[in-house]
Amino acid sequence: MTLHCIDKLALVIDDSDLAMGAIIHEDLGELVRLQVFPSWCNPHPLETAEIVLKSLRPHATKYHPDEPESRSASGERRAGSYNAPSDAITVYDRASRTPGELCEILLHEIGHASGHPARTARWVVGTASPDAIEVFTGHSGEDSRFEEAVASMTGHMIAVRMGITPRWNLAPIHFLRHLEFLTPERMAEVVKEGQRAASYILNTP
Repeated sequence: MTLHCIDKLALVIDDSDLAMGAIIHEDLGELVRLQVFPSWCNPHPLETAEIVLKSLRPHATKYHPDEPESRSASGERRAGSYNAPSDAITVYDRASRTPGELCEILLHEIGHASGHPARTARWVVGTASPDAIEVFTGHSGEDSRFEEAVASMTGHMIAVRMGITPRWNLAPIHFLRHLEFLTPERMAEVVKEGQRAASYILNTP
């Protein structure tokens, strides 16, 4: 069963196990198999995401849970951000967001924070710089799409392992939108880095 399809990429769910699926490339075939939905239901997703944030190794990131509304240079309303030099996650306009949205924002930004040099040191890959003011603005072109795809993949993998049903921001369609612009080699690297980051954050194999 095809759940989502973008250009040459499709997310196909197993008929025998609706929690599992695969990302299929029209020309290259199956790129990766992954768990799409959790096998259990966590009754406290936002609280769980905040615990994950506070338990980040080797130290917790700084956390600003309710800053005033902020917009990007293009005028887009920001949900959250990760500041690399200060190792800080910020959530904007908290009162206007549901607990589910806040959970998604946190897990996505935790995905960015996982690349810190003190954690998985992902930012040494390619031309991305850990000294950028904000990770997602410090990257450009393919590096930016790569980092966003990894953060989304990491957030998704944390969510399903912690019993949190992924919604729009963490759902596979979100990182499919970034994957479609990457080379096949970089697509494979996104999956590898997402798995590595989630395992590091949750301290699991």
